[in-house]
Amino acid sequence: MIVDFLWLILYILFYGLLIAYLVALIPAAVLMARRKAWAYFAAGFVTFGLAWFVGAIQVVDFSKRSILIGCGAVLLVGFFATFPVLLTGVQPGPLQSSVGGFMDERDECKPKGDDWVCWSYDNSISGSRPYLVDVGWDGCWEATAIRRKWESPGSIGEPEVSGCVTLIHYF
Repeated sequence: MIVDFLWLILYILFYGLLIAYLVALIPAAVLMARRKAWAYFAAGFVTFGLAWFVGAIQVVDFSKRSILIGCGAVLLVGFFATFPVLLTGVQPGPLQSSVGGFMDERDECKPKGDDWVCWSYDNSISGSRPYLVDVGWDGCWEATAIRRKWESPGSIGEPEVSGCVTLIHYF
């Protein structure tokens, strides 16, 4: 339980910092170009923008309030990037991407009562297998393989899988 909580915190920080980095990248580059700091500007292309941030931090004066607001924004954006289902609800396309990954050709899951039927590639049959997926309020899901009539119980590669829908599954 504690390990799951630590992973959750790590995901929130990762997504929050990644999105904040991508959002601040262009303004930092523009600031270096406008101040004619050509060495930082050129070095930014080689360092994936890190030199632009170094140059911008030297130029801009940050107050404690703006730092706290920035940290809060990073955590808030990271939380909703980790759990986008809280904003969008369960969407069939991202759920299929989360359950099936990139190996399955199907576009979306189909609703079945309170659950969903999604597909995932199974090496043991060299094809896709249907799963009955139960999605929680936070976008995390547990899936149980649907056994076909002709299959024996031991023939299913992964009878149960689980995971969460995150922002990456929307793209």
